[in-house]
Amino acid sequence: MHQTIPHKTSVNALFFTIVAFAIIFVYSNDKILVYEIKTDKLLAMANGFNPDDVKDLKWKNIDVGTHWAKRDSHEIYECNNELYLFGGLDADGTFVNGLPDYTKAKYYNDIWKTADGINWTQVSEHSNLPLLRSMSIVPFKDKIYLLNGWGPEVGLNKYIWTTSDCVNWEKSSVKPNFPTREGDRTLAAKGKLYMFGGVSYEQHKTFNDVWISDDGLNWKELVKNAPWHSRWDHDVAYFNNKFILYGGMDIGDIGFSDLWTSKDAINWELITANSEMGARQGQVLASYKNVSFLVGGLDAKTNLGESDTWFTFNGRDWQKLKNNGLWAPREDHRVAVFNDMLLLYGGMNDKWEWQGDSWAIPLNFF
Repeated sequence: MHQTIPHKTSVNALFFTIVAFAIIFVYSNDKILVYEIKTDKLLAMANGFNPDDVKDLKWKNIDVGTHWAKRDSHEIYECNNELYLFGGLDADGTFVNGLPDYTKAKYYNDIWKTADGINWTQVSEHSNLPLLRSMSIVPFKDKIYLLNGWGPEVGLNKYIWTTSDCVNWEKSSVKPNFPTREGDRTLAAKGKLYMFGGVSYEQHKTFNDVWISDDGLNWKELVKNAPWHSRWDHDVAYFNNKFILYGGMDIGDIGFSDLWTSKDAINWELITANSEMGARQGQVLASYKNVSFLVGGLDAKTNLGESDTWFTFNGRDWQKLKNNGLWAPREDHRVAVFNDMLLLYGGMNDKWEWQGDSWAIPLNFF
């Protein structure tokens, strides 16, 4: 059972915040010894919860009833207080010389929804969207935007799609002016949309560019070549007033373990070139209140990984949950923070097996 710290007054919160950035001066033998306080735990306590409770969090299986088929590289999005799942693929049974043939995989363009994160209802078996994998779907202002991705019928998706009712999508007449790609990371932050990196297998090329949009349709190149290596299957979050970029891979199964942050998506700071979380791709970043989580992912070279979850209070210092999930190590799963839960759906495990399971960590003790 998790214990919650009693509610703290604004005075206490201010005290902890001040202390978090303080330096203790200890006088010993007429010398001043300076110790810098580690800030993450004190900042967490200032915001009203015990970081030790976070470390003790455990995943629980929540598979109930009928829901979407096993898959990876799908997408989830929140709309009208419900969670929606779209697309992805299952390449089971297509193996040649030990590797899947993605041209023969089963691709999806179905749409499912849930009001509680657990029980699913199929909204459309075949939506008007193309069969797609590795696309980005982002709620922004009064619409949901879909861009990028790859499908067996359309190749790289060359259009931006929008919906106002969560289900019925409209293809924009405005073609994007950025190079088409899949495996990018696009998110809403500071009242704009930002897109980071991705890959075009048609051009045998990965990207390290950053694009920005005020309306989701018209895009401007913000950075042509960011200091981080070009990549895809990375993840980016906007947390603690900064962008966090971690991991991913290049053409040739070169995986990355570097961690970067930026206040403006233009100027980047390398936190570490070799994070203790290790090289991984297909992992997911998700934030809840004042903590951000990194869930799963596999090493691009070995295809191996752990069923692990890491967390941070400041974007720089990361800790690992005491207990790995009971789910198989995986990549290209999807994670959402919804209904006061951290939710994990699907993916492909480290034995090249596609998954259709659902897992949750309750977060409402914060």
